[in-house]
Amino acid sequence: MVRDEHAPQIGPGAEQLLQSQALRLRGRADRVRRLTPEILEVRDFKSGATLDQESKVKPEIALQLMAYGLMVLERHPNTTIRLIVDDGEERNVAFHPVAREQARETLRQLVNGLPPAGIVSGETLANPGSSCRNCPYRHTCSAYLTIAPTWWKSYPNDVEYVPFDIWGTLTEIRQIEDLASARLTDAGCRRVRVDGLDRRHGVSLAPLGSTLFFFGLQATGPSWDFDGGRFHPRSFHEIPRDRWERRAWTATSFSIEPC
Repeated sequence: MVRDEHAPQIGPGAEQLLQSQALRLRGRADRVRRLTPEILEVRDFKSGATLDQESKVKPEIALQLMAYGLMVLERHPNTTIRLIVDDGEERNVAFHPVAREQARETLRQLVNGLPPAGIVSGETLANPGSSCRNCPYRHTCSAYLTIAPTWWKSYPNDVEYVPFDIWGTLTEIRQIEDLASARLTDAGCRRVRVDGLDRRHGVSLAPLGSTLFFFGLQATGPSWDFDGGRFHPRSFHEIPRDRWERRAWTATSFSIEPC
């Protein structure tokens, strides 16, 4: 199928902000353009895998496109909507009446699980678990900061991966050339160490007794026992000692000095 890159766009640019009060949705489609007076195309560009094991567009991607389609249809009710997933090839997503109603019902169920519109505290929405691993806000999440130390002492069965984060009271600091090494009594009352810390963290300047927080570290040594069970390590690093260890490229740190 040949792409028509010169087809007229809807609005001033290709990317379009879409919203629906009825569906309580808002999103940004990569491209919305008018192919004919009666046909609008909604196109979403994907760089990753878009197909499932049956070579069909993944359900979550199809639902995303159908949500865009429903929002466009709300603005242009007498228009035929064409949905395209573009991963280098054009893949059509069905948008016939039955598919639309199924998508509406799925979206209603999802939205009904959300709180009413307005400002909601992070503590209300937080649900610490396996998703914490990839959450960029966990360092500010009181729910995570409270529960994580209990995970360190006893690895939870329902959490697939506990992040390699650690925080606690600084008890010792060592400077080895350009790298720092810190010893802490962590928030789980364990003695832990963090080695190979880059000078950008300024750890060597922190007074003893400070509370240091480290996020996104790598474990130094194993985090599995001989029976295949997982445990949270007591030794971490940022910059590896040798080529066999991984570098913690996204490591961040924060400190609170004692009063």
